[in-house]
Amino acid sequence: MGKTGVDSSQQGRFVGPFNYKLGDIINIHGDIQGSKKIYSVAYNHFLGVLRNESIFAVCGDRFAGIYQSFPDGSLKALMEFRDCEDNFYTCTWSINQRGESMLLFGGSLSTIHCHTLGGELCEVIYSNQEGAINELKVATRWPHLLFSASRNTTVHLINIHTQAV
Repeated sequence: MGKTGVDSSQQGRFVGPFNYKLGDIINIHGDIQGSKKIYSVAYNHFLGVLRNESIFAVCGDRFAGIYQSFPDGSLKALMEFRDCEDNFYTCTWSINQRGESMLLFGGSLSTIHCHTLGGELCEVIYSNQEGAINELKVATRWPHLLFSASRNTTVHLINIHTQAV
């Protein structure tokens, strides 16, 4: 074993093939009220290599979803969130205070939603931004700090643990 806890013969080696198509995700979702647009994809890097899980999220017109991919090319839907009014443009991953992965996503209605991996509840953590949310980014060193860029050219820094702006 190397310093990373991974067998040295496996370090730096691509384990695959991973031949997934975003069309496969559309097939999982089905035709969502005529929408087949996907705007953002985010890989959950907080799970780490040692857990040997490949979890990612996508968001599109009226949906956000969390999926698990497998080496045989199959996908499993873990969570789907649908909203008939909001178009979700961006998504990113962070971790909560208990160390659980959570998906953050937002879009045209200027709200940021949060869903904990394995949880059942999707909650709004921030809704005071003007203009559609075009981008969400989490600080690498401090995953509780979320940057949100909106259509009106403002950037907000939000502490997702305290919801302070």
